[in-house]
Amino acid sequence: MGHELGVTTVQLAQAASVFASGGYRVRPKLVLSKQAQAGRRNGTGEPKVRVIRGSTAVDMRKMSEGVVLFGTGGKAKIFGALRGRAHEAGGVTFT
Repeated sequence: MGHELGVTTVQLAQAASVFASGGYRVRPKLVLSKQAQAGRRNGTGEPKVRVIRGSTAVDMRKMSEGVVLFGTGGKAKIFGALRGRAHEAGGVTFT
């Protein structure tokens, strides 16, 4: 009937990862690195490519957090995760 625009789940995750990484592009990978027995990482380091300003990434994170805490995104709340304390929550809880 008209024009439509579609994105894959991986593309959407890649777009959202820009905000989480401080404005840098993060290419999705299934496995980032293998860990050697001595604890060394064998990952391939890609050069960082900034795609938005760091301040813009911070603003977007704050807006996204506000939608979950005070707006229509309440069902997406993961207790402890918004403040970097998901490991203290003992698991994921959706309300």
